[in-house]
Amino acid sequence: MQGRGVKRAVRYGASSHQSRSRLKFWLVVCVMLGMMFWDIAGPYGIWKLYRLEVQRQELYQKNVELVKLNTKLRNNLARLEHDRQYQEEVVRKELGWVRDGEILYQFVGKDK
Repeated sequence: MQGRGVKRAVRYGASSHQSRSRLKFWLVVCVMLGMMFWDIAGPYGIWKLYRLEVQRQELYQKNVELVKLNTKLRNNLARLEHDRQYQEEVVRKELGWVRDGEILYQFVGKDK
């Protein structure tokens, strides 16, 4: 009977070693999966970098549009400061002014 007990002890010891190896394996797998998840979805992960890149591109486009608008406004300002004909055109159009002797006709209805 002692022979059987020894065999069982050996089997139990080998089984315990295998279960520890499996436990270590799954522990390593879980840690690696956690690290991968952190790299993808963490505060400085790939997903955050992607969103920041999209935001950077949107800001760049807005910046380009603002530069164009700024250039246009600077050109209009320069024309208003130096071009008398343009000044008169703007005053007539935006303020509705007329010269002496001119008659202004305003039509009621659809604006064109």
